[in-house]
Amino acid sequence: MLETTVIVSAPIHKSCETKPTAHIAGGGVGIVKGRGGMYLAATNGKMLAAIPADDALEPFVGRVIPANVMAHAARPGTKSMLVSLNGTAKGRHPKHGDCESDFVDGPFTPVAAISATAAAGRNYRAVSFDAGFLRTLADSLNAKDGLVTLLIPEGAGPIVVIPRASAGFGLLMPCTTDKDCIESGLKRVSELA
Repeated sequence: MLETTVIVSAPIHKSCETKPTAHIAGGGVGIVKGRGGMYLAATNGKMLAAIPADDALEPFVGRVIPANVMAHAARPGTKSMLVSLNGTAKGRHPKHGDCESDFVDGPFTPVAAISATAAAGRNYRAVSFDAGFLRTLADSLNAKDGLVTLLIPEGAGPIVVIPRASAGFGLLMPCTTDKDCIESGLKRVSELA
């Protein structure tokens, strides 16, 4: 098999599980194919991230790239990551050389099925807000492990933020509540299904 080198546009490996389980290939980024083309996907069982990927990855569908290979390629000073695949995965960094590893053993989470479930027959409301503000608000409320519950009102009012295992509350002002965001978001999700 010829070596295929692709540019990865986002640090998707930050959403990986670090320990394998029966349902999640540990510490890896899955190469998946959806209706909209190729994707790189990462999950830890509580969140899932998926970004479009180069069609050149198609021969590697089902393989899982180790997170440490991606992290090596994403070291500070790089704007995008170079990853080469053949019988192994290789993260390439212009200053720090290459990091090569075998693919992660085990099947990757069936993200197409999860995406299809998320896009089908549900009512969604779009609320855009600054994630940095939410992190700051969680910290200022001393939220245990940074965990908060969001109470999202109907309409465009403020979002109530309740910290986990801590007293108090916060309010987060939404940036937008655009209906076009819902259509765009569900289209993106259905392309992976």
